Amino acid sequence: MGAKYIKMTRYYMRKPKLHFILLLLLLSVLSSSVGAGTLGDLTYKIAEGQVAITRCNRQATGELVIPNKIEGLPVTSIGSYAFTRCDSLTSITIPDSVTSIGDYPFDGCSSLTSITIPNSVTSIGVSAFEGCGSLTSITIPEGVISIGDGAFRECTSLTSITIPEGVTSIGDRAFYWCISLTSITIPEAFHSKAEAIRLIIRRLWPDGFFLPSSVTRTPELSIRLPLQLILTGAQNAEAVIEVTESLNQPWAEWRTVVIGEDSWIKIDLDEGTERRFYRVRE
Repeated sequence: MGAKYIKMTRYYMRKPKLHFILLLLLLSVLSSSVGAGTLGDLTYKIAEGQVAITRCNRQATGELVIPNKIEGLPVTSIGSYAFTRCDSLTSITIPDSVTSIGDYPFDGCSSLTSITIPNSVTSIGVSAFEGCGSLTSITIPEGVISIGDGAFRECTSLTSITIPEGVTSIGDRAFYWCISLTSITIPEAFHSKAEAIRLIIRRLWPDGFFLPSSVTRTPELSIRLPLQLILTGAQNAEAVIEVTESLNQPWAEWRTVVIGEDSWIKIDLDEGTERRFYRVRE
């Protein structure tokens, strides 16, 4: 009886040691796929062989270039709140390895005047550039298909923005309080008063959109424009500009123009533009 008791005791004494060994093996596997660290002003994490930028030192100043690789692994995402309140950064360059930008990544970057977004990016999160009051212009790359709610909220110095045709989703109130915005290139799917109101482009509606290619027929398109209309299209192609005083009245031909050698032409509109609607047809 005593011998049996001793044998069982030894077995159970050995069992915790086995668990400890298994735990060490598990931690070894996890450490090879998950990690974190810092590089200069940047904090990052590693998961599944990819790097995400998670934080930036709020004392960082001037220009910041995010590397395309850290620890030999590609930087593929800018995490939510990564650069929030980094209010002394003036320029941020995102590498072409990045495919997604999270929510509120540049919120409150009030000194930011320039940001480079690569074509590899496919999505931009909620309030991505909220409070970037020094940013005057931004070009969204062709690869982007979705832009989150309030993406440009309170970018009060933003005067122009280009959104490519590939964008199929723009969140509500994307342009809230963009009081300096005077020109916008935006996919035709958003060319309506209802969309302008949803996106809070009230200062631009009915003051203006830049049309994309004006040589393509746009019978349903009716947009008031600023005092200068910029048309793009094939060199030497003709475009007819029509006008109406009200959407309830018929359209009338205003001018026929020829696209210039540089594939664009700028046209000065006549007095009373703010009370008229224009469209372009072949």
